[in-house]
Amino acid sequence: LAQVSQTADSNCCLLVGAMRSRGNLVLPGAILGIIAGFATKFLLHDEVQSFVVGAAPSAGFRPAPLVSATTQRSAVLKLLRRPREVQDIIKRGKTAKEKQADRSLARQGGKKKRKTGNKAAWPVEIPEGLTYLHVEYDQNEGAFPKPGNKEVLDFMKALEVKHKHKVRILTNYRPALKEYSPTGKWRNGTFEVTDIGANQLLYSKLQTGFSLLTDEAYLQSWMDRYVKAA
Repeated sequence: LAQVSQTADSNCCLLVGAMRSRGNLVLPGAILGIIAGFATKFLLHDEVQSFVVGAAPSAGFRPAPLVSATTQRSAVLKLLRRPREVQDIIKRGKTAKEKQADRSLARQGGKKKRKTGNKAAWPVEIPEGLTYLHVEYDQNEGAFPKPGNKEVLDFMKALEVKHKHKVRILTNYRPALKEYSPTGKWRNGTFEVTDIGANQLLYSKLQTGFSLLTDEAYLQSWMDRYVKAA
């Protein structure tokens, strides 16, 4: 902008000098000053307009030089505290911690162990003096561990009172369902009790049409007849 102002002042002086050099035009100094001011304003306007219009390089600035990827990576590594790990990430390889774990495993001479869940045991080994029952129930009416199924809980409580710890119960046990249930899964509206040791169906709500726990006297009579506890 200073350069523009200087150019305008030079052009104004040339204009006033030319006007004074003409013999037929003599103006007082004040009028010449006003004319010089207007001339400066117009010249500045033209210069500024030509200065603003256009892209950024026309204003006298050059575009920023491109920085190579190598230079950028070097700058990042210098700023970070742990450049070794970052270098591994940039190369899209294993991190330092992963490499350390591999080296430790190699020193132990072992291989990575795959995490596998405990396979459900079937058939169940039944200790002497115990009775194992399997109960298939409708999980839509409550499932374990929470909130639990009221019909199953009441059945467990009744067995505990009568036979103490001599009777154990498995509920909706997958291997048992594959063997006992026609669908291989628990069914809606079901409550079936099976003696695992004897491989015998003791009660089926789907067949009888009513719950085993509807009548307390019937439940006690049923346990005396079908649940064999030593």
